[in-house]
Amino acid sequence: MDEKSLILEVQQLGLPKENTEAIAKQYTDAKELLRRKLAEDSYRVNQLVSVDWRVDHIIASSSVDSSSGGSLINVKLDLDSRFEQHGPVRSTIAFQVTPQKLDVLISELSQAKRLMES
Repeated sequence: MDEKSLILEVQQLGLPKENTEAIAKQYTDAKELLRRKLAEDSYRVNQLVSVDWRVDHIIASSSVDSSSGGSLINVKLDLDSRFEQHGPVRSTIAFQVTPQKLDVLISELSQAKRLMES
């Protein structure tokens, strides 16, 4: 919202012009800070705290996909959810993935990040 629109909206609520101009000036001065703070608080559900991973090379197994080269990647994500009622809550997500599937996951997450940034 630009300054003129804000002044008109606040005047329609019945405040005098001097007060609306003072409010609009404060809003204009703090607008970018307000946007950053709202984006930080509104759009973030979880914050990534840490990522741990390791590669396990499987010598022989009937359950490992032969196209993976006998490797499995173990990934552990630690998340901080600060929007819980009783303060921050840490949670952990752990999963195993083949190198090919990890490449697809990284590619898709990178594409999603680019879309969100644009």
